[in-house]
Amino acid sequence: MRKGDLRRERIIDAAEEIFFTKGYEETSLQDILDALSLSKGGFYHHFDSKASVLLAVCERRVEKRLAHATADLRTLRGGACERMNRLLGLAGLFEREEPRFVAMLMRLKLAEGDVQIRDKMACVTMETLLPLADEIVEMGLEEGVFHTRYPATTGRLLLLLARQMDEEFLREMLKNGCGPDNVIGLVELADTYRNAAELMLNAPYGSLRIVDIDALLENYRAAQEAANAFCEAQTERKQP
Repeated sequence: MRKGDLRRERIIDAAEEIFFTKGYEETSLQDILDALSLSKGGFYHHFDSKASVLLAVCERRVEKRLAHATADLRTLRGGACERMNRLLGLAGLFEREEPRFVAMLMRLKLAEGDVQIRDKMACVTMETLLPLADEIVEMGLEEGVFHTRYPATTGRLLLLLARQMDEEFLREMLKNGCGPDNVIGLVELADTYRNAAELMLNAPYGSLRIVDIDALLENYRAAQEAANAFCEAQTERKQP
């Protein structure tokens, strides 16, 4: 890695940890500079603002997560339906993600707020997963489990569907939590999206699963615990 690239990675590493412990909104540019003993000129050579560092943190996390996950997917044994279920699960925010990172995004109200970050993460996800989605659609057509007249565009539409469902789940959980009463509504929502995906592919009823409800709720609760721990730590710091 070149010296300039290494410095850029060091800035991202330091900023990410400070965002986790102090909070993005409470972090100043000077906090990042002090952590690295870096001049403003050295920082601005790589980034133009604190927001651009946050964008780089999110982009790098998505790229690393998907690189590992797609490698696993390519070696997965099973037919097109099993592979498609695994692929669509990768489009979700909570899939294999560190609770502290998800908690940070939740604090930023990603589902309703920072459109630039949300769109960038979605773009990286689409670019990474689309070739695999197209391959799996073709596999399903060969196996006779998928039946679509539009294989060239169906993969993209499925990924967009999974992204929309993930955002709707996040908004719902941020608004109402994930208690027993709300879980029923989440299950019905998941069934609606599952049915839409199956109709898009003319796949057998019940063969697709865009989201694993149990895993999603478990990961959301872990992120919520991380968010609560952050708030408690912030409160203790402010006490005299």
